[in-house]
Amino acid sequence: MSWTLRIVMSAMCAMLLMPGEAQACERIAFDDDTIDKLWASEPIEETVLWFGACEDLRVYRNTIFARHGFDFENEWVLAWFTDNEPRWKPVTGMDNAQVEGELSQVDWANLKLVQTVEKQSSCDEHWKARE
Repeated sequence: MSWTLRIVMSAMCAMLLMPGEAQACERIAFDDDTIDKLWASEPIEETVLWFGACEDLRVYRNTIFARHGFDFENEWVLAWFTDNEPRWKPVTGMDNAQVEGELSQVDWANLKLVQTVEKQSSCDEHWKARE
């Protein structure tokens, strides 16, 4: 599906919902190509993140860690990668420090970009309300 169509569909979906229910449109903006780029440690563009829901952004950020075998403890993230990402092979006991030591410059740039968009989208507040 083209990005133009994704944007239009996401906007139409959000307009039909009551305030505060826009997250119900989250799957429309999800982009598997972005997951593949992150998995391959390729640079991503900020524009692909603009229309992602907090769920999408969280998956994008954690894909960087999943590629290195990070052993997720968060139930939502663990369930998503278990159900949706066959390339993820968790390494028992793999922690942040170990993964961070393996990240490339591209990984760090992608991570910073996703975190910036998450902050601009108030995703911390979104997740605090859900968890």
